[in-house]
Amino acid sequence: MTNFTIVPSGIAPLSQPIDDVYNGLLASQHKQITRNTYRLALKHFANFLTTGTVSKGKKIDLVESQVKLILLQYLTFDAKTANAYLGSYQNIMIEAGLAPNTINVKLASVKALVKFAFDYEQCNFLLDKVRCLSPEIYRDTKGTSPENIHLILSGIDQLSVSGKRDYAILRLLWDNGLRSRVFSKSGQNLKKDGFFGYTIDHVHLIFCLFKISYEHFISGFSLCQRFSLKERAKI
Repeated sequence: MTNFTIVPSGIAPLSQPIDDVYNGLLASQHKQITRNTYRLALKHFANFLTTGTVSKGKKIDLVESQVKLILLQYLTFDAKTANAYLGSYQNIMIEAGLAPNTINVKLASVKALVKFAFDYEQCNFLLDKVRCLSPEIYRDTKGTSPENIHLILSGIDQLSVSGKRDYAILRLLWDNGLRSRVFSKSGQNLKKDGFFGYTIDHVHLIFCLFKISYEHFISGFSLCQRFSLKERAKI
């Protein structure tokens, strides 16, 4: 019988250094969308730490290596100073006109980084003094009734070119339950990303065939509010 002897070869080094909490936090997130959210929010916070200002929609000229160095310096602060900076960050975002939900996401990202660093003993504080804002309360979204939509659709002259166009737009909006606010935002990137799986060439062709302008298409959304697909199917 042959005896095998296991010779210890040492423990392999960590693939992620313990003190690299920035990449450690991102790597610990399963979803790519969460990693992207953290990356953008932490870049936004790093910019605030170096400039003391927040500008809505302004491009931030910081590379990731710079962001990491700035955040590492922040992690060396004492608890009182760190919380004071985060509180100031929140106040300035409010003054800049950022939505409460947007502010909360950015605050949560910074808190997640600090919590990760604290768990791995890379900082000695937690951000427990700054509270999130109350969620944004949306306005009444009941919209109009299915009967009114039926009345609108029945009044369209489907024998004319413009009538076919208008009917096609309204049916598309109503049947898919699309919201004006959502489409208005996504429409800003229409030329880059296309629309609902269609390339921009396809969208342009559809618009041309039905003689639909972008402005006309957007304005049609005001008639189509929030109803379930089952309710829409009755029209």
